[in-house]
Amino acid sequence: MAGRSSIGAGLGTLIFFLAVATLGLLVTTALLFTKYKEAQRDYQAASAQINDIITPAERNQDQVTALMSAAKSSRKSLVGYMTDGMGQAMTMVTGSKNDTPSSLEARVKGIVGDANSGKPLVTLLSEQKQQIQALHSQKAQAEAAQQAALNDLKDQTDRVKRIEEAHGETVAALTAKIDENRQGVTELREGTEAFKKSLDERAEQAQAEAAADKKRLGDQIAKLTEENVVLRGQLDTLRGERNTITLKPTDEFALVDGQIVAVEGATRRAYISIGSEQRLPLGMTFSVYPNAAAIRAEGEGYAPGKATLEVINVEASSATCRILSESRGNPIVAGDVIANAVFDPNKTYKFLVFGNFDANRDGVSTPDEAQDVGAMIASWGGSVIKELQPDVDFLVLGERPILPPQPAPDASFEVFREFKRLQDIVQKYDDLYRQGVAASVPILNENRLYTLTGKVPARIRATAER
Repeated sequence: MAGRSSIGAGLGTLIFFLAVATLGLLVTTALLFTKYKEAQRDYQAASAQINDIITPAERNQDQVTALMSAAKSSRKSLVGYMTDGMGQAMTMVTGSKNDTPSSLEARVKGIVGDANSGKPLVTLLSEQKQQIQALHSQKAQAEAAQQAALNDLKDQTDRVKRIEEAHGETVAALTAKIDENRQGVTELREGTEAFKKSLDERAEQAQAEAAADKKRLGDQIAKLTEENVVLRGQLDTLRGERNTITLKPTDEFALVDGQIVAVEGATRRAYISIGSEQRLPLGMTFSVYPNAAAIRAEGEGYAPGKATLEVINVEASSATCRILSESRGNPIVAGDVIANAVFDPNKTYKFLVFGNFDANRDGVSTPDEAQDVGAMIASWGGSVIKELQPDVDFLVLGERPILPPQPAPDASFEVFREFKRLQDIVQKYDDLYRQGVAASVPILNENRLYTLTGKVPARIRATAER
């Protein structure tokens, strides 16, 4: 019995221990299962969190593998390594490690604009660097140009300064010269006034003498008028009897218009004894002769005078003339006489002008220049008429017009009409010459007219004054 009880007790103990062990195992299994479930939930949560950070597909990328290796080398997690790297990059780019790529993109757009916002920052920095270098180059060029301009300005300033100094010296010299000339002008004015006073006294004396001469000449004219009446009757009788035609020029004494009162050789001025009282116009020219007898017919014209004058100032009974030309060795002196065939203070001479003239002295005579000669005569108080009249004083004939050859029988009507017109002109020229000779009217050619008026044509005057 004792043995059976021991075996039963041991078996019961074993069973108890087995039951306890089984219970403990069950409890342990339950606990482990519970922890497993918790661990599985934690793993799933951790996997979800890791997937939020990096997915399995991204984990196998070469760039991520390189970053993980770099993080392990730095003993940092991948996130910590990337966070530190982004912070450093942001610090380098924006200066703040807290900036995000979105804020960086917004700031880049604000700086470079939308057009360049897609470019990498390195490219933008490279372009900015190139632009900065270009601007530095432009700045250097601008500074060089500015320096060159400053140098030019300095040179110009120095030049202007030198010019001003030279101008000042010139002004000072001119001022001194003006003062010297002013003194000379004062002396000249005093001398001129004295000379004018002397001339006035001489003019008064000349006027008195001229008045006496005028009275004497008036008496002579009255006597000559009486004699002229008698002579006209005799002349009319002689005209009907003579068989040859002669040309009698105007009496030389009748051509004398005045006298030379005084001469200034230094200023080439001459003073004559006629003025506005004798209706003397400005611009009138005269020939100068030693006396009335020197005004004589000679060949085709009259003998030239010793000088020619042009009136430049007219007083009441005197005038100032400019000496246009003067014979060498035979100067103008007081007492010489002056003559102009157009001018007469007591009468208006009548002229008939016809033919071809060379008034402008170009070597070509044309009928149109006869108007220029007529205008010159009219400007000096003469009267120009179109047809020959009994009271004409001078017949001024230019060159005879040239008649062309007779037109052929088959020539046009216009050619015949032009030939007839020219033929009439030549016929009128010949008729005027014959009528003038028959009536004893003085006939002057162009040169004789210039000789008797003292007129120096433009081209001839320019040669004479050189």
